[in-house]
Amino acid sequence: MPATLRALHRFEACTGEAVVVGAAVGAPPLAAVGDPALELRALLSVEEGRSGRVVDAVVVRIAGTEDGPWAAEALSWVADHGRRAVLRTPAVLPRDLVACVRRVGATVQLEAAGPDPVLGRALLGPSASPLSSLLLQAQHLAALGIPTAAVAGPLVGGLHDDARLRSLCSHVAGANLTDVHVTVGRMSRHRFEALRAVLPADAARRVARAYGFDPATGPGDVPVRLPPAAHVALHMKARLAAEGYGLSVDACGCPLVCRHDGPRVPVPLAEPELFESAG
Repeated sequence: MPATLRALHRFEACTGEAVVVGAAVGAPPLAAVGDPALELRALLSVEEGRSGRVVDAVVVRIAGTEDGPWAAEALSWVADHGRRAVLRTPAVLPRDLVACVRRVGATVQLEAAGPDPVLGRALLGPSASPLSSLLLQAQHLAALGIPTAAVAGPLVGGLHDDARLRSLCSHVAGANLTDVHVTVGRMSRHRFEALRAVLPADAARRVARAYGFDPATGPGDVPVRLPPAAHVALHMKARLAAEGYGLSVDACGCPLVCRHDGPRVPVPLAEPELFESAG
């Protein structure tokens, strides 16, 4: 059976290596096939084997409420094996997943690309919730004592100008969130097609020019990054906008708001008995 979970990104967090995991594009629903905990264990074993270091934090990224069942299993496994559990979502969480997050002591990161719900779905996926709903959820999570932060992005060159950045940051600050991570997005063929379907033609052309490809043909099969100078400039503009509204950008030194981190003892994945069962 093919794997339905994959590593989306790895980076250095304050306390060690961190990996973002999520469902593979086009894969069947993870809760319907296979075993999320077993897949996660196998994936992290490969990642740790490559680097020779323990993965200290696991960010479980979901696309929408339909991912709730497998995400709950994954978060529980992460916490049970001594890793820091973080849930990243562009959608309002179902009640069962909120209960799991609270039980395992996970941090929630809410992905926000802007207050326009149509544009938000184009950037974050068709299951993304409107920003207003996400920010109401943030207040609910805070009332439950669940550490919550925002991920501002994916920000897009040629699209997120000063006015859009200020609007996004003002909404985040208005929900009493204080911590934010800024991410500048790459442009994939799928993302550009989604944007082109909702943007005026001249706006789509500006995006294509910013990333350096022909809008008539799209970015190709390999996602395109902004040129380095444009990437840095957009990130800096977003950071200044966020700080202008009193938000802290990566205040701990990494994207994971590590001031909410507690003591942990990671369970080594190289021990043979860990592979004898899925539990």
